[in-house]
Order: sequence, then C-alpha cells, then structure tokens
Amino acid sequence: MTPPMRFGSETYRADRRRDPTLLNNVGHVRALQARAAVRAADIGPTIKALQEAGATSLRAIAAGLNDQGIPTARGSGKWSAVQVARVLERLP
Repeated sequence: MTPPMRFGSETYRADRRRDPTLLNNVGHVRALQARAAVRAADIGPTIKALQEAGATSLRAIAAGLNDQGIPTARGSGKWSAVQVARVLERLP
C-alpha cells in the first residue's frame, strides 16, 4: 500500500484507479508494449539462428548479437542476458 501523503491538514493516498495521470498513461504503455512485440518478432529469427549455431546461454546469445552489430531497442549499448531473456519471453 502506498504510504499516506500529507497536504495541509488532510491525508491523501495515491489511488491508481482514480488518478487521472495514471489512467492517461495506459495508452502510452500499450504503445510501448506493441513496439516491444514488433521488435521481438524482428529479432526472433536472428536469436533462433544463434541458438541453432550452438549459443545455448543467454550470455552467448547476447554476445552473438553484439558481434553481429545488431543494436538494442534503444539503439545504443550492448546486449545483455536480461535483454535477451525479455525478448525470448515475447516470442511465441
């Protein structure tokens, strides 16, 4: 539970169901999820090829993606095992 916040003499609690700023973010979150699903579908065949070539661990797959110069979703940085795991979770 969210701790109460004090404003003046009254106490308020954050309520996700009633906070309009959180409700407005729902569309944004869905758009990010859709973009992540498309990205996972695009990179899925490359990951499968790395697995067929003998990369069995998440770290080995990440190293293979880095060696091939495939950018991460943000376009910068190197692939990590966690990122590979998250992509694999999105694949059918």
